[in-house]
Amino acid sequence: MRRVDISADGGKSWTEAAPPVVLPKALTRFRLPWMWNGGPATLMSAPPRAGVVQTTHADWVAQYAPRQNSISAPIQSWAVAADGKVSNV
Repeated sequence: MRRVDISADGGKSWTEAAPPVVLPKALTRFRLPWMWNGGPATLMSAPPRAGVVQTTHADWVAQYAPRQNSISAPIQSWAVAADGKVSNV
């Protein structure tokens, strides 16, 4: 993975994260400065693939395979609640 796109507004806009640290046999770490305003937010990350626009897992299943639960590199989403609790959505 050479780059990761990040959204801090639920996918309305995207920006490229700082160059990721790529290590063999390890998860890829990436970062993007973000100022949390204390309210609910949806953070999203997507590894771009050669001109292919990524989709969420839910959208992919609805469009292509209602009974399949796998996709190679979907958009990952995290909900940040007003109390600061973070959960994968």
